[in-house]
Amino acid sequence: PFLEGSLDLRGISPYVDRINLMTYDLIGSKTHFSGHHTPLYSTSWQISSADHALRYLDSLKIPRNKICIGSAFYGREYLVLENQSDGLHQPASFQKFITMKDIRTDYTDGDGYITHWDSVAKASYKYNEHNKIFITYDDERSVAAKVGYVKEKKLNGIFYWEMRLDRPKQGLLDVMIREMKK
Repeated sequence: PFLEGSLDLRGISPYVDRINLMTYDLIGSKTHFSGHHTPLYSTSWQISSADHALRYLDSLKIPRNKICIGSAFYGREYLVLENQSDGLHQPASFQKFITMKDIRTDYTDGDGYITHWDSVAKASYKYNEHNKIFITYDDERSVAAKVGYVKEKKLNGIFYWEMRLDRPKQGLLDVMIREMKK
């Protein structure tokens, strides 16, 4: 809906070199369920994804070599109201924004925040069954999947928000660079 009503993408496409698709924050503070805020692919219960947006731009004949997809160097925390499916796609209330730095240090498997991988969405998430906290975020695996997608679809590239939210070395930016060089 946002892409359909925001810009005349067909009209501006000939005049721009790059279109950065904000493919994160696809669920946010007003969302009342736990899900992926930056999934690569849609699932049966969450349509919004990077791939869904690209398919929409394909329908408008926007050249793929002008399109960049996004990655988030932060996560979103939700309090899950019903405890099923490791917290994924459950009624929930948004709690707060969390930097990748904090996810790495304060939300570890050792602290009860168990890391999960959604093989359909190609998205990581953490769930703490004890306190019913669900965290949606990009990690090394999801970023590598996005870079692979960029290369496979011959897109313009991948971008991120924002550098200071992750560690300065051996972080998600390093994954992007390494995977783009492959």
